[in-house]
Amino acid sequence: MIPILKAEFRKLWTVRSTYFLFGFTFLITGPLLGLWAYGYKNVGTANMTPNALLDYLFAVVGVASVFLSIRTILHVGHEYRYNTITYSLTATNRRFKLFLAKWLSALGFSLVSATLTVLLGLVCLHIGWAWHGVHPMTQHVALGNFLLRSLVTVWGEVTYAFIIAVLVRNLIGAIVAVLVLPTTLENLLSLLLHGNVKYLPYTALGNITDTGSKVSLASGLTVVSAYVVAGMLVAYLLFQKRDAN
Repeated sequence: MIPILKAEFRKLWTVRSTYFLFGFTFLITGPLLGLWAYGYKNVGTANMTPNALLDYLFAVVGVASVFLSIRTILHVGHEYRYNTITYSLTATNRRFKLFLAKWLSALGFSLVSATLTVLLGLVCLHIGWAWHGVHPMTQHVALGNFLLRSLVTVWGEVTYAFIIAVLVRNLIGAIVAVLVLPTTLENLLSLLLHGNVKYLPYTALGNITDTGSKVSLASGLTVVSAYVVAGMLVAYLLFQKRDAN
């Protein structure tokens, strides 16, 4: 199992898209959101609310999760696009090991990337405040609660993307699905479901980092976990039965 896991991490670190997506994520969350939008320009919010820092941190996690989802899809989809999945499958005696290694490597990489993005974003935010001479009021950040919600968000987003990538097995189709499902499709379904929209997968995940949401963390985590367990089971069964082509 360990050699397979190392091989999957090696795949992540030896492709240019990994560094491109991380750099692009930092550009949006750091200089654009942190230094400019929340730091230099959003002076009123920084001075008037004690949640300005927390709102920014959740915004960073949300944006980073989207790009990490795309990175996860590339990690899985490239195998099918270039037919290297055949070599990966022949290198292990059980498909379950490869399935688990791909998910764990994508998740581990995403957690490290999200942590670095948040830390770099904090630096940019404080530079923005200092640039404009802002001295924000005391910020209220429950560190444990923030870390738990952020962990669930990254875990949920990456796992959703992994499930979609395994089910679709097409790079473009999976990326489109990840971008369309949480926005267009779930917004349309909200017109029919009304209050029950909180039970949709991406809406439930979004409520976890929404500081204004009335949905509890336990409720959101339960819904997300149900989708993850069911989705991973279906994805594994299809991964086990389908041919490698």
